[in-house]
Amino acid sequence: MNSNNYISDYKLDAIRKEYGEKIIAFSKVQQQIKGWYKKFAFVFTPESMPKSEFIYPHSSINNYRDSWFHYRKIWTERSRYESICHIATLEEHLQRSEKDAVVNFFQIISQDLDFWYCIETQDLPETFQEHIEIKSYVNAYYEKSKQEERENGQWLISLWDTYGLRDQEASFALIYAVQIYFSNFAHVKKQLQELLHLIKNTTLKMRFDASDIRRLEYPGEYVQCCQDSYNAICSFFNEGKNPGIYFLLGITKVVISNIK
Repeated sequence: MNSNNYISDYKLDAIRKEYGEKIIAFSKVQQQIKGWYKKFAFVFTPESMPKSEFIYPHSSINNYRDSWFHYRKIWTERSRYESICHIATLEEHLQRSEKDAVVNFFQIISQDLDFWYCIETQDLPETFQEHIEIKSYVNAYYEKSKQEERENGQWLISLWDTYGLRDQEASFALIYAVQIYFSNFAHVKKQLQELLHLIKNTTLKMRFDASDIRRLEYPGEYVQCCQDSYNAICSFFNEGKNPGIYFLLGITKVVISNIK
């Protein structure tokens, strides 16, 4: 295309208005996604441990910043060809920013929950089998727990707290406790399985859609297509249900670092 083919003032004003509105609309979408991250800041993490918080991805922040760079170029560029290039790149940055933030959110949750769902098949160190005293303690602790605490996993939290600052012993105890928990409450593990499948199917669809030449029509499309998965996560953890698994979600990396 001839770069000397200039765009009219009328058309340029319309472009500035349209993409200015898109950038502003995305800032609201970004706040919504950040709300997802903030909600899962893992308030159940014991005071003795550093809180495990979601980190909003830098790639998302950088892409949004870069969209502003190309938007400013639209105000100074008069070449039709250059304007089209900046518009296309601006849209690409907004799309990547939204996708990176959403995919990262679900990926963090699914990876940590996967560790516990597959705990019986994890490649644990040989020393794990040698902790006879820990296993005896966990069994006794489970037996003296109330039925409600057993079912909702609250006993997992209080079990961890009994170890104080003995993080490694607490980690081995928690692994064994989760095995007991899932063996006695298979329906909870089944619910977790269904949640993981939903999350993974959603993120896979987003990744496959990224190869589609079609661009998003408006900011928030990725959020909209993932809303059911997000609602399912909230339903699984909210209303006092499954506080034990919510606790596991926040302490996974601590446990992994202690058993290596």
